[in-house]
Amino acid sequence: MSPSPPRLHVLPLRYPLLLLPTARLTVPISRALADNLLAILDDSDAGQPVLAAVPVPVPVEPTNGEVAPVLPSVTVDAPPPTHGVAARVVRLVRARTVGSPVSRYPYLLYLHGLTRIRLLQPLDLDPSNLDSLPQHAVAYAPADTIPSHETLDAFKGAALRLLDRLAKESVQAQRKDEWLKVASMVEDMSDQRAAWMADVLVTAIPGQYMDKLDFLAATEVEGRLRRATELFVKQQSISEVSKKIASAVDESFSRQQKEYFLRQQLAAIQRELQSLHSSNPGQIGGPTGNGFGTGSSGSELDEDEQADADDLTDLRKKIETLDAGSEERKLVSESGGD
Repeated sequence: MSPSPPRLHVLPLRYPLLLLPTARLTVPISRALADNLLAILDDSDAGQPVLAAVPVPVPVEPTNGEVAPVLPSVTVDAPPPTHGVAARVVRLVRARTVGSPVSRYPYLLYLHGLTRIRLLQPLDLDPSNLDSLPQHAVAYAPADTIPSHETLDAFKGAALRLLDRLAKESVQAQRKDEWLKVASMVEDMSDQRAAWMADVLVTAIPGQYMDKLDFLAATEVEGRLRRATELFVKQQSISEVSKKIASAVDESFSRQQKEYFLRQQLAAIQRELQSLHSSNPGQIGGPTGNGFGTGSSGSELDEDEQADADDLTDLRKKIETLDAGSEERKLVSESGGD
């Protein structure tokens, strides 16, 4: 007769909470769930019981002014969750609520992820029973094996490229140093530590919820490293595209600022010339003017007016060099028509 599988109390992690092995997580919980946890703590011989922390995208109606999280569309029709981690309870404390309204989650539960588990029976997703900590039979993930060289090389390459980009994009020097230290660890890691490093990296880097959920469900080392590699490549692509978009926006904004300055300068010169012509209807020093001499066409005022006209001509040439149909050309054209 085969031995019965181990059983663990199941703690559902509502979206967007997700815990991976090696990671730590702080979970806001209700008073009812805290009471159930205290009962388990009292019955536990070890002092720090182990729970099965299983992420579940269950929509919960908000109360007390809280806002319900927006769930990914792919999670609405997702099958009942079966994958999670065996997590050790580190501590349970009451949340500080001084000066704030009473929350529906007045306690904080601190967890430490240990290893992957799989529920032998799907979890009941009834929102009214998520505080009951039901016991489920679980299967632990097999022991980590050494991945193939091809899988390992692809994993390390993708990880190092992403870490290098994260270091370059870090604004804080301390954060940059942290990414560089992690990159050094990846370069020096042994083949046996690759699975552990994958869990550490996927926990640390930004990523989409469903991608990390798929990574959590990968129990075999080969599949886990391949999914981690795909996640790294995807995240690097997202970072590159975001940077290109930001650069294009900055360049466009800079050009608009430059053309706005030219337009303002052109308008100021036009106003100055109009003011000059209105105050001197006849050419100073000309046959009909009241200048200091007659017949003279080389006065200082004439030279200043000619210099202003030359500046205006230069500005018009700069504007005419703009691409036809561009936003900047339209702005300048509109200014000229005012």
